Amino acid sequence: MVLASFAISAQPSAETLKRVKQAVVSITTYDVANKPLLTGTGFFVSGRLITNFHVVKGAQGISIRTYDGRIYSATKISAANEKNDLVVLQVSDLVTNVTSLSAAFHSKAEGEMITVVGVSDQRSWKLATGVTTGTWFLNGAAYIGLTAQIRRGNSGSPVINDLGEVVAIATLHVASADDLNFAVPAQVMAALLPCATDPCTLSTSLLPANVR
Repeated sequence: MVLASFAISAQPSAETLKRVKQAVVSITTYDVANKPLLTGTGFFVSGRLITNFHVVKGAQGISIRTYDGRIYSATKISAANEKNDLVVLQVSDLVTNVTSLSAAFHSKAEGEMITVVGVSDQRSWKLATGVTTGTWFLNGAAYIGLTAQIRRGNSGSPVINDLGEVVAIATLHVASADDLNFAVPAQVMAALLPCATDPCTLSTSLLPANVR
C-alpha cells in the first residue's frame, strides 16, 4: 500500500506576519503614455525585488509602493525567467536596510499549510490562507497548487510557511469549479537570483529597452 504524503503545519504568528508585510510591495506598471497597465505584488529576498514576469511584461515604467507608503521606481530588470514567470527588479534610491525574506524549499507534501501575503488594491496588504495541493505541470513548467485564493493584484505575492519563509511565488488563478490557484516553487527563484549579478542565458526578448 502506498500512502499519500500529507502534512499540516502551524500558521505564522502575528509578529511574523508583520515582518513579512514589511518586505512586500505593491507594483504598478505603465505604458508609453504613462497610463496604468497592471497592478501586482512583489517582495524582497536578499535585498532584491521579486515579482512575476507577466506583471511587468511590456511595461514602459514600473513603480512600487512599500508597506510604509514610500514610492520608488524600478529602473532595471536584473534577471528574468519568462517560462517560469519570474523577474528580479532593481529599484532606484532604495535604502539598503530594506526588510527581506528568506526562502525555504517546499517539501512537496500535500496539505502543507501556507499563507499568501498580497496587495489587492495597491494600498491594503491582505492575507489568504490555505494548503498546498501537490505539484502541477502547466506548459512544461512545475507549479505548486494552492487552496488559498490568488486575488486580482496578488500576482508576485510571497507564499510563506509558518516561519515566514517563502516556499513559492503566487502566479495564477484559474476560475473554474475547482477554483485552482498556482505558485512558482521557491527553487526557481533561488536559481534566478544569482543571475542578477552574474548574467545567465534568459528569455528577455519581450522586455522594453528602458527597463532591461
